[in-house]
Amino acid sequence: MSMAQAIMNIMITERRAASTAIGASLQIAAELPGQAGEALVVAARQGFVDAMGVATWIPMVVAFLAAFVILRFLPPQHFPAAEEPGATATRTPVVQEPA
Repeated sequence: MSMAQAIMNIMITERRAASTAIGASLQIAAELPGQAGEALVVAARQGFVDAMGVATWIPMVVAFLAAFVILRFLPPQHFPAAEEPGATATRTPVVQEPA
């Protein structure tokens, strides 16, 4: 049973609350008689789990895209400048100021 079918038998104000928050859905379900309350509990919990599934995929995709961008476009930092492929070894003279 879907969430929409489970909340058909309750008042409009309660319907809005039940369709937006799992806590409100469970509280309203506790006040409903018999199978109507049970159906609302099952639908609310299933809706919550479905939403959490979507909410975990979005940051995972963002993290993989960020990792790809970092690996693809940032230069490697593990080589000293003289050992980096294609680099020429130039030294900058160190000038000490008199004390």
